[in-house]
Amino acid sequence: MDDTPQIDHVMEVLGISRNQFVVRRVNGKIRVVELYLPEMRMVEIPPALKLNFPFLEKISLELNDLSEIPENLFAKLPNLKEVNLSRNRIEEIPKKLFWHNRQLRYIYLGENRIKQIEEGTFNHLRYLEVLDLHRNAMHELLPTLIRTLALERLDLSNNEIGNIPPNFFQGVELSKLNLKGNRLKEVDFSEFPSMLDTVILSENQIHRIKFGTPQKKFDRLQ
Repeated sequence: MDDTPQIDHVMEVLGISRNQFVVRRVNGKIRVVELYLPEMRMVEIPPALKLNFPFLEKISLELNDLSEIPENLFAKLPNLKEVNLSRNRIEEIPKKLFWHNRQLRYIYLGENRIKQIEEGTFNHLRYLEVLDLHRNAMHELLPTLIRTLALERLDLSNNEIGNIPPNFFQGVELSKLNLKGNRLKEVDFSEFPSMLDTVILSENQIHRIKFGTPQKKFDRLQ
């Protein structure tokens, strides 16, 4: 699948059942900029499938039955800004999956079966704003999972996380953090980002809270 000369003859939006390509004129040529492939009942990415859309900005593979993602699936999508792999059966994110996608702003991996993410998977994504990992099977956070990222929103709700490593938020200036529905027993707000304004901690097992000095104030704390 790629940008071929024939794409110049397609309509502004080409619909294929519930799936669609969204195209835009770039430098006088029609290019695919969004690709939506949800609800196709895919259980695997066909080995022969090669995505070669240099102008693609968004791709959605949500609501399928994927358990594995090839590490080179997005390698020829250098302008990718948004990836949606939510609501599949993915157990592992290949460490190099996003290494060629340095323009990424939004990654949605919610409602899968991910247990852990390798160190270095996201660290080069300096423009990443939203990382959604809600409703997975994560029980441990690596200390460097989000280090160096310019995240605005992090959703780790409904996992099995028992604690937040020291310095986990070092260098990160989040504004919204969702840790609802985990197994946290202690929370140290002095470790949280200074710019944080919304924190959701409901449905945990918290029995000890440390606010630090001076006490942090949030616009929304649940």
